[in-house]
Amino acid sequence: MLTLSDHMMDDGSDFLLPIPIFIPQLRSPSDNQTEFQQQNQFSPNRNEDSNRNRLATSEFYLQLTFNGSREANRPSSIQLSSQSMEEEAMRCQQQLVASQQTLAKLEAEVVQLERTNEGLRSESEVRELMALEQVIKCLEEELIQCRASSLKSNEDLVSKTAIAKTTRTKRFETECALRELQLSICRRKLEYATAKALDYEDDGSSSDEDASATVSNLPEEEERISSLQKELEELSQLKNRALIEAQEAERLNANRQSELARTQLDLEQRISMGRSECEARRQNLSEKRQQLDRNLSYLVQLGQDITQEKLAEIGLLQQIALIEAAQKIENLERSARCLLTGNSSPYNG
Repeated sequence: MLTLSDHMMDDGSDFLLPIPIFIPQLRSPSDNQTEFQQQNQFSPNRNEDSNRNRLATSEFYLQLTFNGSREANRPSSIQLSSQSMEEEAMRCQQQLVASQQTLAKLEAEVVQLERTNEGLRSESEVRELMALEQVIKCLEEELIQCRASSLKSNEDLVSKTAIAKTTRTKRFETECALRELQLSICRRKLEYATAKALDYEDDGSSSDEDASATVSNLPEEEERISSLQKELEELSQLKNRALIEAQEAERLNANRQSELARTQLDLEQRISMGRSECEARRQNLSEKRQQLDRNLSYLVQLGQDITQEKLAEIGLLQQIALIEAAQKIENLERSARCLLTGNSSPYNG
């Protein structure tokens, strides 16, 4: 049955029709006393078959006249009895309450969605991400400096160690060669003096004074040889000590390189963790931006739904007002009939 409050179309959309405007027209009882004419078009797909001019002409009824194109099996006007108007009024009231509840839910959802969007628009996470990226940048610079310092320290220490070893080795070798040369000279002198003394003894050509002078030089040469040997031993000890110092320097350098390597590893781990956290934060921000875009799109849809609900509410209020007006007119006409009947009775004269 087609009613004034029927706002659902067969395609499932709500309140997509223009707000109906009814113009009441009073007619004589013979011409169906009262008629409401609707100036807007209704959907031709509504179920109107049960209300096609089934009312008696003596009763009060509401006639709807459709202006516009309609299907062949659809009448251009529909009549509603007074009982149908009462049912229609109750139905409109129920639909109005449901529409108001739907409107309240939509408005509450809009408020909640706007609060959610405020949280999604929070700039604190963006600032935290920028600060974390700055920390990672500082760590990367520190890592570069640490690597450069490690390389420079290693190169300097190796260079100094090599120079020290080369210098000491050359000096020791020179001094050793000099001492060996001096020792060789002393030995040769000693051998020469000894041979000469022996020759003098064998030939008897030399005097006892010359032989004694030559032999008397032997203790002095032996003492000198002993002194040179001691110096050579000291030089050898110094050389060994220099080698030990070089090895110690290499060990210290290795320890320092190990510490620098641990520092580099720690910095690399911190940088890796920071980059992972940055990537996670970027992904989170990207998801929030996408969610914000979806929420904004949904807000637009909610705004359209709220507008449609408000228009439907206005239409229902108009329908209720028109039905109430029709009921008042019906009551007035009944009162008028009663008065006319009372005036025409014999008791009235």
